[in-house]
Amino acid sequence: MDRAFLYGDRFFDTIIYRNRQIEFWKYHLERIRASAQVLYFENIATKSEHEWLQEIDCILELRHLKNQTCRIRIVAFREEGGFYRPEKKQARYLIEIQVMDFFPSSIVEKVDFARTVQTYYTCYSPYKIHTIPYVLAGIEANERNLDDLILTSPQGYISEAISSNLFWYYNGIFYTPLLETGCVAGVVRRAILEYFKSKKIPFQEIACKRDFFLNAEHIWFVNVTGIRNVRRIMECEYTVKPFPIQFGELLAALS
Repeated sequence: MDRAFLYGDRFFDTIIYRNRQIEFWKYHLERIRASAQVLYFENIATKSEHEWLQEIDCILELRHLKNQTCRIRIVAFREEGGFYRPEKKQARYLIEIQVMDFFPSSIVEKVDFARTVQTYYTCYSPYKIHTIPYVLAGIEANERNLDDLILTSPQGYISEAISSNLFWYYNGIFYTPLLETGCVAGVVRRAILEYFKSKKIPFQEIACKRDFFLNAEHIWFVNVTGIRNVRRIMECEYTVKPFPIQFGELLAALS
């Protein structure tokens, strides 16, 4: 039995293929390699860009998906051997491609703070390695009939949503949580921050607590599927306003 099943000895990365291109591929590739280095998956860390793109293109071609919008999920897991002391630093991997027939609403209506789950900063928290907290947060959101939850660190610092990074705007400045709060290093988060730097748009990566965050003028959830406005967190309501950068601009900046 594979170690992904037995020990969770794996990572994954989710990528969007749209308009016949892999979105944010440069950042995805860097994150795949960084994840592999953290887990000592030596063959994955050194796998060439050409090999990845050739294999993805082959699957798209064989399944007649080149004109579709798809979700690509790359899962890498260590080869068998050993218990908590693995015998190998080599990994196998799976490339799964599915047509996307559902896109999240552009507005998130009902959000609250998680009660059962917190984020923790570790060497692997920026990557999609330890995902049980997000599964438990999803269960909590379902049970509380909420659209999403805000996760915080043990110190009470704002971190992220269940499957999205956070951005908010207050008094002329855009804010997003520091990675040290335990949030995932999302590729769209990175693209936005790089864009802000290039255009000299004021922003800060910060560790802040609930009161400062809730005073925001506008709040957005961002991930590879898109950028969504938050309308309400607890009893606080926010003005729905489009994010000042569109996906097309972010992708163009990377080309």
